[in-house]
Amino acid sequence: MDDEESLRRFGLRPSRTHLDEIRGLLSEHTERERRAQGEGDTELM
Repeated sequence: MDDEESLRRFGLRPSRTHLDEIRGLLSEHTERERRAQGEGDTELM
């Protein structure tokens, strides 16, 4: 998922029902960035 897809899917103010999914995506991309700089999508984060 990139930042454009995220905006289409969740909007600027996502509903509470999407928060767990968003937190999971943030965690995944943070870990990818931690392992190797440039691996995580920092625009999405």
